[in-house]
Amino acid sequence: MSLSLHQFIIQYSSRYKKKGLKNLKNEIIWYLDFLQICNKKKLYLCDIPLTPKLQKLITEFGKKRLAGVPFQYIIGTGTFYGRDFLINSHTLIPRPETESLVKCLENQFFNNALEIGTGSGILALTLLKEKNVKTMVATDISHQALLVAKKNAKQMNITNITFHLHDFLNDIITQKYDLIISNPPYISLLEYNQLSDGIKEYEPKLALTDGHNGLIFYMRFADVLKNILKPNGLFICELGSAAIIPAIKKIFIDKKYNIKISKDMNLDDRVLQITL
Repeated sequence: MSLSLHQFIIQYSSRYKKKGLKNLKNEIIWYLDFLQICNKKKLYLCDIPLTPKLQKLITEFGKKRLAGVPFQYIIGTGTFYGRDFLINSHTLIPRPETESLVKCLENQFFNNALEIGTGSGILALTLLKEKNVKTMVATDISHQALLVAKKNAKQMNITNITFHLHDFLNDIITQKYDLIISNPPYISLLEYNQLSDGIKEYEPKLALTDGHNGLIFYMRFADVLKNILKPNGLFICELGSAAIIPAIKKIFIDKKYNIKISKDMNLDDRVLQITL
């Protein structure tokens, strides 16, 4: 008697539990749902036959996951603030912790905003969809990342955003903004070398680490904010690991900025808010 699709998924995924893929069964079901082949309900209620095409699809997916390719990169999509965004190896996988930046801006409105290091555009586009911002300028040093961000804007029918290729550490910004937001590369090189292979091998190094002590972008922010932030404006960015937060605070306090730190859902210090 031939196996059903559901039976094959159970047998196939059970083989990989000892290899560290403990959630492979659910991931296969999510993958099939993403491909609009079948959802969980249909899989459990209907006796779907296993075809050679389906078997090949599942085994190829399993091989990629066993090799460490993140699920989100396989499907080319990551979820942020309840919305799906296109991503690829040139952009980070969206993290729930980063949603804290959006939550800190609830019930606030800004005429013009700048995002430094937009990546796939999740922060900039979310703030526009949530109507926190009227117009947005989004910059990145990666041309490939900007291509992804532009696709996301087009897919979401967002037109009140402009994208610019920009090297924040070396290029100047001439305009002033009501809101400046960033999720900078704040992982030190030492911390980066200790990350899992799944992150180091597949996520863009340029978006994760400054290649030094994790403080370079914060130092640059402290140097230029008085020139690019309007007098009543707000700068908001994600914080690095707890170990460097005292150093980050000192950088801005020494430059006479007003600082406020907010926590994420895990009660970790996550969001730095700066006013002039």
